[in-house]
Amino acid sequence: MLSLPNNPGALRGFTAQTVAVDEAAFVEGFAEVMQAIAPTLTRDPDAQLVLASTPAGMNGAFYEMYEKALRDPEWLVQTTTIWDAKAEGLDVDVDALKSLCPDPDVFAQEYECSFQSEFSAFLDDSLLKFEDLSEECEGRPCFLGYDVARTTDFACMVDLVHLKDGRFFVRDCDMTRGLKYAEQARRVARAH
Repeated sequence: MLSLPNNPGALRGFTAQTVAVDEAAFVEGFAEVMQAIAPTLTRDPDAQLVLASTPAGMNGAFYEMYEKALRDPEWLVQTTTIWDAKAEGLDVDVDALKSLCPDPDVFAQEYECSFQSEFSAFLDDSLLKFEDLSEECEGRPCFLGYDVARTTDFACMVDLVHLKDGRFFVRDCDMTRGLKYAEQARRVARAH
């Protein structure tokens, strides 16, 4: 077994029967790492790629590969939760784990192999209040916000209206993935 860093330059040129990527969802530059090891796998028709990881949200190249693998019979997807491990004989106190990890979404992701929404990772849904304020928006100043993204990440365009009482109303939110920078710039220009 040869252990290598997740540096794409250091991964090129090796031949291997099996390539294993541990905690693949957390590998920085995962897409570039996969591109670097692809030639290693194509040299041997029996070569195998093993991606093992705790989920890290519904984003990134690992999540995309996982979703594709679920629909592709060429891939084998195996999920082992804390409950599976316990049923197979792992001596673990799940209640103790839950006390160390009291957030149910974090516990679900870390121990139940659940890909949690990116949204819930940053903002507690209970802090949001949903109302139809479209009538209050008439004639009010509008703001367009755009978060530029790499092609593997979500880009987000948000249309905000500044209300009289200082609050902001999200009139529209549009998320896309896979757009090159030039196309993202065109979308902003069209929205402006």
